[in-house]
Amino acid sequence: MRASLVFLPGFDVSIKPGAGHVDGWESARERGEPVDVFSDMQTLAMRVMAVALFSHDPKTTANDFVDTVRVGLEVVVRRNISPVTVPLWFPTRLHRRFARHLRAVDDFVADRIEERLADNDRYTDILGDLIRAYGPQAGQHRRELRDQVVTLFFAGFETTGTALAWTWHLLGQHDESAGRFREELARVLGGRAPSYDDLGALGYTRQVIQESMRLYPPVYTLTRRAAAADEVDGHRIHRGDNLVIPVHAMHRMPQYWPEPDSFCPHRFAPGRMTTQQRRAYLPFAAGQRKCIGTNFAITEMLTVLAVAGQRVRLTPVDGHPVEVAPAVTQYPRYGLLMHVEPVGPA
Repeated sequence: MRASLVFLPGFDVSIKPGAGHVDGWESARERGEPVDVFSDMQTLAMRVMAVALFSHDPKTTANDFVDTVRVGLEVVVRRNISPVTVPLWFPTRLHRRFARHLRAVDDFVADRIEERLADNDRYTDILGDLIRAYGPQAGQHRRELRDQVVTLFFAGFETTGTALAWTWHLLGQHDESAGRFREELARVLGGRAPSYDDLGALGYTRQVIQESMRLYPPVYTLTRRAAAADEVDGHRIHRGDNLVIPVHAMHRMPQYWPEPDSFCPHRFAPGRMTTQQRRAYLPFAAGQRKCIGTNFAITEMLTVLAVAGQRVRLTPVDGHPVEVAPAVTQYPRYGLLMHVEPVGPA
């Protein structure tokens, strides 16, 4: 749907995403307690998406959204690998769970759409902008509107929250990179919250995010259907075959990336990437199916890192297991427990 591109390039940084969580982190530090950065970044990303989409705090609906996306991805994965595709109407236990959660989400989104159709001038959120893009015919496209915002919410919160968590983890493990990151924040921002115009000057911070998503791409595989017959490295591909692209493997192939397991943000410095690397780097996919929320996600991550990185330093808790697990995203199975320390003078 063409109108969905209208609102994605920008991001309202005036909401200062991350400030409230930093207050909680500083309170935890005063109590001598670590924080679970993975859980906190998931919650933060969910609230950012809910406010951006619906102007609505998701406290009462978050579980419905989270449960639905997790069950939905489980359904998709099973259908992709199953030799026999069971129709969604067939009442398996998984299908019944999915239908129950989906009804709750549909009811919530339908209410938000009706609110805006009744008086859209009151709303400046993404859903309001989307309805304005449809114009007078918006009421005839309720199902399409629902599909757009549900897709944006599901695709936007878990991936971004997971990427932020891994980024904090990597900065906590690499003092030199963390020092350059904090120096850039001090030089560009000087202790103030960033505006949208500031984000273009945070070049090293952007490189940190890019390298984090190379090592730990939240969307670690992509599925595509072959549009035509082909042959790849001796393997025959037939038109209509389902293909799985292992993004996590491509991001660590030594033929593309020197020292592929090392955290090196500078490899994304201007002019450094080769043509092969650009083609092999797929955290947001590529081509016609590239994620339309790429700019929103990067802007959100830059803003969170800029707000929180000026106030606290996060370091891993010794002995806490960090294990990568595949599910909806490539996530830390046991969370990411980290100590909170104040940021000293630059």
